[in-house]
Amino acid sequence: MAGAGPGLLHGPSYRLALRRLVRSRKFLFAALVSLLPVVFGVLMLVDTAQGMESQRLYGGGIREGTYDTYLAFDAAMMLLGGTVPLVALLLAGGMLADDVEDRTLSYLLVRPVRRATQYRSRLAAVVTATGLLALAQAVAFAVFVVIHWAVWFRGAEYLVEYQYVAQNEYVLTTTPSGPVAAGLVLAVLAAAPLVAAGLAALFGLVSLVTTRFHFLANLLLYGFWELPFGVIVPSAAPGILTVSYGATSLVSRALPEEGLEPTTLPVAVAVMMLLFWVVAWGTVGAQVMRRKDFTVTSANS
Repeated sequence: MAGAGPGLLHGPSYRLALRRLVRSRKFLFAALVSLLPVVFGVLMLVDTAQGMESQRLYGGGIREGTYDTYLAFDAAMMLLGGTVPLVALLLAGGMLADDVEDRTLSYLLVRPVRRATQYRSRLAAVVTATGLLALAQAVAFAVFVVIHWAVWFRGAEYLVEYQYVAQNEYVLTTTPSGPVAAGLVLAVLAAAPLVAAGLAALFGLVSLVTTRFHFLANLLLYGFWELPFGVIVPSAAPGILTVSYGATSLVSRALPEEGLEPTTLPVAVAVMMLLFWVVAWGTVGAQVMRRKDFTVTSANS
């Protein structure tokens, strides 16, 4: 039933969906997953403290005046490529499947609100909850990066690389670590909620198409498309078609010499790409919702 409701979002539907989501068990699981960056941060600080104690006792290792960001970089990629997508999967994966299981879908379809508006309103609620949890993860990450840089390394220089000059001759190239640490923090703070919103829109669409096997379908989609081409090998041609590519671009810009191959996207373009996927997948999902033929038997599936 098309209905004659408002065009973009329906406030009561949005608030009802958000309240119902926040009170659900899957939100509790997602909140627990969001605590993992805190665990990563504690382990990062403990590992750094142990490493510096070993240097004090035995000498060698990282010299004073250098800042090692490998741990911070790995934690950033675990957050953007692991915990944030998992939160999006938990909250968006069963966006309509919950109504199917609770047999409340028929009630939603007969309300005087357009199907597309209903879908966008529910998606907006999921994006709100997912984005807030992702932002909380990014803030926790930022706190530990600042502690890691300011307390243990006290604003030292960041070791970039040894550049080969001639046989057995290398030049140590360094850059101020403050801008590097700040760039990494800003990249994660910007990327985490955006990639969460984009993946939530994508997982919501897949759940709408594959109601019964939504979790498996989304897991396969992320494991065989988003993760390989958006995070692990972002330089591959299909990478630009993934949501994760924008987040990887931001982190690569912050740490151009670390880990992943640098991408060529400017920061503004990467942010616009992440916003584009949120709008694109949300729009496609709304159109699928408007045209999908829901039957009475679907409530038992």
